[in-house]
Amino acid sequence: MSTGKAIARDSAPLALLRQRSGYTQRQVAQRLKVSFEYLCRVERGTTGASPRVAKGLARIYNVKPERIERLNREAAVTMMQASLGRNR
Repeated sequence: MSTGKAIARDSAPLALLRQRSGYTQRQVAQRLKVSFEYLCRVERGTTGASPRVAKGLARIYNVKPERIERLNREAAVTMMQASLGRNR
């Protein structure tokens, strides 16, 4: 259950990368053939990106897959800190 304390959608690292690349979540989800909800969870860090999705995001955003994995982990840590009330 979301507490509303999670990172803001626009400040999630993967969301920022997507926005800088000029895509909406729906466009990226459609290109990857994944649900919009799944992509939202990946961007927020509440779920890990599968290897296929990480490679696809890297291709779409023109970055290395390792960067996608790192940003996904950063979002997960931020989400965890926010849920513990440590995100300031």
